[in-house]
Amino acid sequence: MKKVKRDKDNQLGIKEKLINEFNINEEVAKELIIHFGLDVVNEITDKPYILGRYLMPVEEMEEAIQKCCYDKNEDYKNRNIVAAKIIYVIESMAKFEGHVFCYKRELEDRIKVVEVSSAEDKVLNEALELLKNEDEIVIDKGSNGEECIYLSRLNTTEIEFTKLIADIVKENKSYNCDQDKIEEFIENYTSVDIELNNMQKEAIRVSLTNRLTCISGGAGSGKTTAIKAIVEGFKSLGESNIKLTSFTGKAVERMSLITGIQGSTIHRLLGIGIDGMNTVSSVNADVLIIDEAGMIGLELFKMLLDSVKDNKNIKIVIVGDEFQLQSIDPGSVLKDLIKSSLVPVVCLQDIVRQEDNSIIISNARKIIKGITIDGKKSGVRIKRNEFEFFETDSEGVKEKVLGVIDKLLNSGTSIYNIQVMSPIRKGINGIEELNREIGDRHNYIPERDIYRFGVVDPIMVRKNNFAKQIYNGQRGVITRMDNTINGTEYIIAEFSGREVSFSKNEIEEIELSYASTIHKMQGSECEVAIIVVDKAHEMMLNRALLYVGVTRGVKRVILVGDKETFNQGVRRVSKERNSLLVERLDSVVRKSV
Repeated sequence: MKKVKRDKDNQLGIKEKLINEFNINEEVAKELIIHFGLDVVNEITDKPYILGRYLMPVEEMEEAIQKCCYDKNEDYKNRNIVAAKIIYVIESMAKFEGHVFCYKRELEDRIKVVEVSSAEDKVLNEALELLKNEDEIVIDKGSNGEECIYLSRLNTTEIEFTKLIADIVKENKSYNCDQDKIEEFIENYTSVDIELNNMQKEAIRVSLTNRLTCISGGAGSGKTTAIKAIVEGFKSLGESNIKLTSFTGKAVERMSLITGIQGSTIHRLLGIGIDGMNTVSSVNADVLIIDEAGMIGLELFKMLLDSVKDNKNIKIVIVGDEFQLQSIDPGSVLKDLIKSSLVPVVCLQDIVRQEDNSIIISNARKIIKGITIDGKKSGVRIKRNEFEFFETDSEGVKEKVLGVIDKLLNSGTSIYNIQVMSPIRKGINGIEELNREIGDRHNYIPERDIYRFGVVDPIMVRKNNFAKQIYNGQRGVITRMDNTINGTEYIIAEFSGREVSFSKNEIEEIELSYASTIHKMQGSECEVAIIVVDKAHEMMLNRALLYVGVTRGVKRVILVGDKETFNQGVRRVSKERNSLLVERLDSVVRKSV
């Protein structure tokens, strides 16, 4: 106990030193101590440039480096400041834009934004050399001859991920399976109310005859039905050790329900975050099916493949929609796997989720092609009670949304079958504001706030809680509010028939979900989707975001806001993420020929 107390006291003293002597903010100081322990002061004075990893304000970072280098000459100080800014730029591009590397020309442009003048090209090159020698960065070249500057960890991850994929795909050639039995299964397979189309049959065939398969399909193309059939196909071949996983709890819940096999989120499967641990567990599986793969970043995807690499008999099926929003973390793995010529890919194209003439799916496909609302039959079509657009300015959005909800409720639609979506969380017509307004209108409680709930409020889980077995994105309903003898308030919510309680200090793990961000709704469905398209959100809207929003609605989609803002969003395409994964995978193919 004395040692624990002494260590805490030492950490507190070091934290105060970082804050007071180096002007480092408390949050970054805590991170530095976690990463470097009691030796942190020596680390940042020996290698001041490492402060660039923490994305602290540039002025604050520069001032801290000046203090770290108080006894060094100006060249040394400038070189370390520029080196820190290089790391800052590449880390920012990875965290906020999903790029795996930064082109040198991009770096030169962006460095100027963080106050390094073009007169310092010599210092820039010296700083790059310093970081290369210290294994902080790796400089590679793409097929176009441009220099690509990686953080070392992302370079290593991309190379190792390529090898993992290549090693599994190589086994495709020697994989012996009972082709006749597979064809017999496909021929005889029947589901309660679904008849498999030809592409779904092909997806089953390719999945059962290869070690690694990628299945891509847009909204409503029958990916989940294909997953169910693939699971049954593996069972018919004698496979019983089948694991299902996905990035979100909602996708896992859906897969588990349709297949009868309990799946788990990737973090749960790998043991990440359980009991505070960040080590990755090996996964005991002979078949691994990964859904909503587009949401998985490069580093997490590599961890997932690492977890099964020791099983030489592993069969992996990767399923996703390449047109949806990309992962929050760096990389565009699903898109890159589909683009590469290494991995067997089946693209589902026929629509099965809704009727073939569904205007929602028809419009979604038009959005993906960049087609807008133009009043023509060839454009995105407006149809009463199916796909509607209520035009209003920013000030009128809330009242229009509330009015639409009132009409839906009066016509018999349940509040739990209506989902309002906005691209932003805070600010005018963001989900926090909308949740307060909708909550007040339909389930009034005094002093309504984003963390003040009432019985029958719909809620959404904000982060994984493994102890409670609830996961980010999972939806539930408040069923009661309890008070203990000592006055502590508990919220009890129902998630798919199971009650979970939240104490007062756990309230921030959940949020109201009358309204949700479009990002949060990826992987979920609702009967009626109401999408806010506010001119004030113009720069947040893009083709993928609107596609995801529209395809959440199963029966009806209602857009509220500015039609031209919608059209501009459809025209706006997110920049392709910097990655050499396709080139690396295709290089494996060329070497094997």
